[in-house]
Amino acid sequence: MQRIDTPTRAESLFGDGKHGFKAGNPATGEQATALDAGWFNRVQETLAHPIEAAGLTLEAGDHGQLTEAIRLLSASALVRRPINTAPANGATGVGGAPTLTGSPYYSLYGVAQAARRFQIATDDGFTVLVLDVTVPAPAVSFTVPFGTLQVSTLYYWRVFDQDADGEWSAASQAGTFMTAATFITVSAPTITSPAVGTSVGVTPTLTSGAFAATGGPETHAASRWRIATAADPASVIYDSGQNATALTSYTVPSGVLSIGVTYHAQVLHVGALGGTSAWSPWLSFKTIAAFGEQLFLTSGTFVFTVPPDVYEVHATGVGGGGGGSDAGGGGGGGLRWKNKISVVPGQQIQVTVGTGGAFKAAGGSTSFGTHFTAYGGQAGNGLTGGAGGDGLGGSGGKGGRGGNGKLFSTTYHGAGGGGAAGYDGDGGRGGDVTGTEYSNAGERGFAGTGGGASGGGCVGSGGPGWGGGGVGLYGKGASGASGFLNGQAGSGGNHASYELNGPGGVCGGGAGGYNWGSSKGADGGLRVSWGVGSEIVVGQ
Repeated sequence: MQRIDTPTRAESLFGDGKHGFKAGNPATGEQATALDAGWFNRVQETLAHPIEAAGLTLEAGDHGQLTEAIRLLSASALVRRPINTAPANGATGVGGAPTLTGSPYYSLYGVAQAARRFQIATDDGFTVLVLDVTVPAPAVSFTVPFGTLQVSTLYYWRVFDQDADGEWSAASQAGTFMTAATFITVSAPTITSPAVGTSVGVTPTLTSGAFAATGGPETHAASRWRIATAADPASVIYDSGQNATALTSYTVPSGVLSIGVTYHAQVLHVGALGGTSAWSPWLSFKTIAAFGEQLFLTSGTFVFTVPPDVYEVHATGVGGGGGGSDAGGGGGGGLRWKNKISVVPGQQIQVTVGTGGAFKAAGGSTSFGTHFTAYGGQAGNGLTGGAGGDGLGGSGGKGGRGGNGKLFSTTYHGAGGGGAAGYDGDGGRGGDVTGTEYSNAGERGFAGTGGGASGGGCVGSGGPGWGGGGVGLYGKGASGASGFLNGQAGSGGNHASYELNGPGGVCGGGAGGYNWGSSKGADGGLRVSWGVGSEIVVGQ
């Protein structure tokens, strides 16, 4: 604001430098004070500012607005009076669950918001309330529950704000809206992914089902996504607000979620005509670190140290294959696996990887702390094949037994080694020698099951048997197929060596039988994995 300062002003009329106006005198030639547009604009805006700051709309002919503004501002000087922003004043065709939105909260002294109160009435005096709800901070909007409003009805609505010191603002200037003749109901969606209870990264993508509405034609205009630390609106830590682009898929921004926490998510759909669905049922998920793994593929004892930010690991272990004997094949190593092993960062877990059995020696066991042990295959015993290894703890199959050999005169006829175990089935049995001394008869190695390896085949005439196949550590895959030669791998392991009396396949294949004693069962192995996409998959 500034006093008149045109050249014809009344100089210092109200004191030194406080100029004023003069009427002028035509008889003496004295000029009246000239007025300019700048002065009038300053006066106009100075008067309009408090009126608008009080949440009032300037109206011609209403000479009491400045007085009303002063009253309102004085009564609510600490918390600014909010302004109704949506639905627009005088809106028509409003749906049965509109979202009421006021201007952002503002405190003169920066005191935090405590709550926002929304009221809807059928009269401008707000004596007949149909809704009166207080929403805890942070609060800007409130979606009216479906069933609160009636069709073809004029409603009045307003908003109040409260600060953390308990001070309330004056009510916003009431707005009106007319509801539609027929309510189109937007159906409550569901979150379809991630699946309930699964583990995801810290920036997961949430996906909802398709938009649906009843009562008339409607289109999907926006969605709203929120995340909480418990299945309770009071525990919400993130709210996307209405988003017109992330309609059925929303990626949570970086920095919202922490690793190792169980969260709960909801979504609602908004129609183009203003209808809003109810919130979807809560969906829970747990955040985990990025993918990682560690392999232990040589026999011995080791220590696995849990990496930072890792609270859950998954492990697979295979025992060593049994060694062959004079004619009997060694048994395949057992397999154990376990998902969702609870750990803490920095925790140390002992790992033992079983050695493949030498001639007439059993395979060693593989273990992961106290969580499971996969036993090694037994060695062949003379003409008899060794039993396949089993296990303790976790889940998994048993190694295939070694085949039974024969001795004709002074010549040993070696049988096949057993295949390593599968994830939910057993390794295949090594082929037996079935013929007479000169019949050259022997069995194929038997196929593995449940992702297990096949047993080694049997030549049948005086000579060694073939080693059993090994099994992979990356979850269930195809089982090893039956054959007369080297045992075939299961679940991505290694085939047995393509040579008579060769070693079993890694991991855990049993050795073929023969008295040369030059081959051995395969070493076992262990894999630990963690993070996104690391669970051991068996359901194939």
